[in-house]
Formats: sequence, structure tokens, C-alpha cells
Amino acid sequence: MTTNLKIAKASLILISASILGHLLSLFKEVLSAKYFGLTRGIDALYAALTIPNYIGSIVLLPFSILFIPLFIKYNVRDKEEANRVASTLINGILVILFIAASVVFIFSPPIIAVGFKGLDAPTAHAAVNMLRIFSMTIVFAGITGMITCLLNAYEHFTWPAFSQMFITLAVIIFMALFARSWGVYTIVFGTALGLAAQAVFLLLLAKKRGFRYYAAFNLDHPAVKEITGFAGFLTLITILSGSNLIIGRVMASYLTSGSIAALAYADKIIQVPLIIFAGSVNTAIYPYFALQIATNKIDELKDTLAASIKMGGLIFIPIAGILIIFARPIIRVLFQRGAFDLQATELTSAILVCFALQLLSYYAMVIIMRLLFALREYGTIVKVLMVNIVVTIALNFLFMRFITPPVAGIALSTSAGCFVSTILFFVYLKKRMEYLHGVSMLVSLLKTTLLAVIASAVMRLIYGELNTAVAYSSLSQMSIIIGSIFAGLLLFVVLALLIRFAEMTRLINLVQNKILPRF
Repeated sequence: MTTNLKIAKASLILISASILGHLLSLFKEVLSAKYFGLTRGIDALYAALTIPNYIGSIVLLPFSILFIPLFIKYNVRDKEEANRVASTLINGILVILFIAASVVFIFSPPIIAVGFKGLDAPTAHAAVNMLRIFSMTIVFAGITGMITCLLNAYEHFTWPAFSQMFITLAVIIFMALFARSWGVYTIVFGTALGLAAQAVFLLLLAKKRGFRYYAAFNLDHPAVKEITGFAGFLTLITILSGSNLIIGRVMASYLTSGSIAALAYADKIIQVPLIIFAGSVNTAIYPYFALQIATNKIDELKDTLAASIKMGGLIFIPIAGILIIFARPIIRVLFQRGAFDLQATELTSAILVCFALQLLSYYAMVIIMRLLFALREYGTIVKVLMVNIVVTIALNFLFMRFITPPVAGIALSTSAGCFVSTILFFVYLKKRMEYLHGVSMLVSLLKTTLLAVIASAVMRLIYGELNTAVAYSSLSQMSIIIGSIFAGLLLFVVLALLIRFAEMTRLINLVQNKILPRF
């Protein structure tokens, strides 16, 4: 099986798991919107959840980037030595996570007071209580992340991907049973229980797959020295990568009540295609980038990069069109019930439109970053991410002043900063490697954009006609939306196939009329 086919197979597994997981997650968000809406409780929840998620990413992203190629290298030579190396690194990370969890638990009040100063007193108090509970999940999330990396290094992707549903199922069950009595805390306790169950499940799975744990803590091991040599750069990269989310939520805390919650709900929608496709390809492609570099298959690597970005265009450009056109009806059908009213729909849909503009650039950015990680171009990544933060903050202040609602300006600045970063990453990579098929990628993306614009116009026309002809209900609206999207995507696929057929015909004619006669 070729490398691209292996990537495609792994991506398919991850995409399938992600689709099923997001269907469950979508149901969870529908329940959350119904019970809690855009209330202070949800503002407090996402303010508190920001901290452990940020800490987890700071610790685990460097681990995943460095661990997978290192473990593969040792595992090829000596499986038991690879297990010892993995155990040593896991033990070290666990110590760091325990310390981080303790610090967050003890210092929850000043963390919320300083980080989310714009929250009113009752909301800040609730956020402190939730953060103390979430602090205990830092260790569980760390175990889950590390064992997932270990299994991915073994080229096992299926169960780690599907195990994400443990958290969603636990939250759904807790909300169904206790939402009216426990309020937003049902999400907090459900998340903690789900993470603990996932950690136990993955530990058992890793043991079954051949991982043997050792109580090792050898800081002088060459593998530990190799990782710590780059850990500082990667930690800085992770801090910078997660800064925009925190900056956005902190700035939203100074806006009207519900702004953080609206950002979170819109982000949940935009994360569905990003995690399903970008996250899946990103997870699957990194081990193969590392292998291509290790075996000096640079031409194959360039082909893999170009094929991945072209494929991303075919996926994310049409999805962006769909989300821009159907933002309001999608939010209305999914969330507008119970505590989630019409005003909440208008606010969240405006944010969703602005977030949708980042889809393709975000996908391309993470793919190129994975390649730069494999090349160990950490300094370049740091420089670009620092530019991203400066651009995003500057645009936040600008867009929040001139865009209504102001919180949508935060989403728009995020998309703009992502686009700038992608361009800068590609320009550097072009200098690092010649012949990256840049013209081919640009032509492909422009063609895809043109087809997506045509398909989106057809979707909007069909939706407008059907919407005026059918009486409103959630079921009829969902049917109209799905029918309009299906018709537009069908047109998109047909047009894409026709263009592909025309290109193949031109190529055949060129061979027959220009090349073959010379022989």
C-alpha cells in the first residue's frame, strides 16, 4: 500500500469516527442550548473550560509532535526499549500535569479574576467553582492524549478516535437526568466522568496492542535529552497557537452577557468540519511526513502536500459557502428552543458567518505546520504565530468597533489572522523547498471556488423558493436546508467532473496530436 493510500485509509477511519462523534456532540449542544441558552452559566462554563484545555494543549501538543517519530524510530529497532522510552516520557508528563492541576485548583479565583475581568461577580464566582472541578480533568485528559499518540504511532487510529464519544455520552446522560436540578454543572461533571472512562479504556487498549508500562524515570536517556532539546520551542508554539481562543473569549467577556457563549456555540459548529476533515487528515498525515523526511522521499512529500491541500479545497470551500448561506436557518433549527431565543440565533449566526471564512486557510495552515514540525522548523513557526497574534489583536479592536454585533468582529479577525499565517507559512516553505506545485494548487483552488460560488447561488435560490412555499416547522426547515444543500452539492460534483473530463480530453488530444506524431 502506498503512503498516500495509507494516509487515505487512516483519514477515512478518523473521518468516520469524527462524523459519528459529531452527530452525538450536535445532539449534546442542542440539549445544552435548550436548557441553558446564552446565559451567564454558559459564559462561566466556557471561561472555566478555556484554562484546562489550554494547559492540556501546551503539554500534549509538544509531546505528540516529538513523541511519534521518536517512538517509531525506537520501535523499529527494539520494541521493549521503545516501551521504556514511552514510559519514561509519560511518567514525566504526568508529574507536570499533576503539578499543573494542583496550581489551577489552588489559584482558580485569581486566574478567573485576572483572565476574565469583564465577567460580573456571580458569573466569575461560578467560573471559579467550575474551574476547580475541571482542574481534576487535566490529568485524565493528559493520559488520554498520550495514549492516543502511542496508539497512533502503532498506526492504530480507530478506537482512539471513537473513544472521544465517551465524554459526549456522559454529558448527554447527565443533562438528561440532572439538568433541571444541577444546571450547567451537569456538563462539568459529565465531562469529568467521560474523560476518566476514556483514559481507562485507552490504557487497557494500549496494553492489548503490546505496550508494556515501566515505572521508569531515566532523565539521562538519550530520547529524553532529544525531546527536551526541542520541548521549549514547541511549548512556546503551543502557547502562541492557543492564544487567539483565549484572547477572543477574554475580549468577549467585556461585551454583552452571552457573548462568550455565542462564540462557543458558533465555534462548535465550525469545529465540526474542521475536526472531521482537517483534524483527521492532520492526525493521519504527520507520521507519514516524518517517514518521508526520514527516508529522504522529498518529491513524494511534495506530492502529498499538494494533494492534501487540493483535497481540502474540494471539501472546505463548498462547506464555507453552505455555512455562509445557511448560518441563520441552521442555528435556528438546531438551537432555537427553550432558553435559546431569536436574539441568540441572530447573534450566533452572525459569528458563524465570520468563522466560516477561515475553513480552508485553517486546514492548509495546520497541514503546512505539520510538515514544518516534521522538518523541525520550530523557529519559523514561532515567528509566524507571533505575527498571527499581533494581527488578530489589532483586527479585534478594529472590527469590534465597526462590525455589528461586535463579537462577530472577534470571529472575523480570527479568520483574517488565519489567512495571513497560511500565506506566510507557504512563502517560507517555498523558499525551503522548490517546486511545491504552488501554481497547480492555486489553479485548483480557484476552479473549486468558482464552482462553489455557482453551487451556493443555486442553493440559495432553491432555499428561497421552497421556504416561501412551505409552512414553517423545524422538520420542514431541516428538510428544505438538506434538500437545497444536496442539490447544490450535486451540481458542484457534476461541474467538477465535467471540468476533469475536459482536462483529460485536452491531455489525450495533446498526446495524440502533438507528441505521438513525433515518434
